[in-house]
Amino acid sequence: MKYLLKLFLCILSLCSFAQTTYKFDQLLEYSLDSQGDGNWKKQLYLVNSKDNSYFARIQRSDSSKFHIQLIDYKRAFEGYTYLSKEEFDLSTYHQETCTKVASFTQFAPRIKKNYYYVSITDTIEEGKTYQRFVLKSRDPKREKRKKLVRAHYKMSQGNSINLPLLHYYPHYYSWTSSSEKPLGTVQEVFYKSVETGVERSILRLQSVTEVQKTIMVSQECQEAINNRTVIIKTRY
Repeated sequence: MKYLLKLFLCILSLCSFAQTTYKFDQLLEYSLDSQGDGNWKKQLYLVNSKDNSYFARIQRSDSSKFHIQLIDYKRAFEGYTYLSKEEFDLSTYHQETCTKVASFTQFAPRIKKNYYYVSITDTIEEGKTYQRFVLKSRDPKREKRKKLVRAHYKMSQGNSINLPLLHYYPHYYSWTSSSEKPLGTVQEVFYKSVETGVERSILRLQSVTEVQKTIMVSQECQEAINNRTVIIKTRY
């Protein structure tokens, strides 16, 4: 009996070691206008306020299921799984299907070299002060030639110890190397054309909920990550 108990504990510890664990302490609800057509939709994000190198994007696939997309910038992969509402209400999820996106890291050095954040004048809305940051290119002529847009971040000042959700990998890699960088909860993200000055808001914060959630990625999923590659085309 002692031998069986030791064997069980050994197997349990090996299984735990083989899993990658992601912890989340906030559920952020945003309004999302991904196409710029004024059609705003609810978008949920699970984040770790002390580690913004990963997050989970959550969407309702139908009335009974949630689509979970786990994005890890450091390991450079995306993982996908579907959960029922009952599973979603649990504190721990298990990642079943993963897809590696190898091209995240290959663009990181170029992005860090060519892009940076800079703070601009604070804005006051309804008696509240918000810090503002812009993600800019170090080559303004290239910005105009390529007709690029600049990402603008509006940040709350009350929780500057939190690390911001950066929903797109160039934004994260630039953030890691910038001396000036947004901190706190992202209130709004909008893009502004360098050529025309036209602004388009894409994310607006609606609510912040404190949670305790965990996503566990199994060893089988890790192997799938290592064996499959998706190449992203980008102009960064």
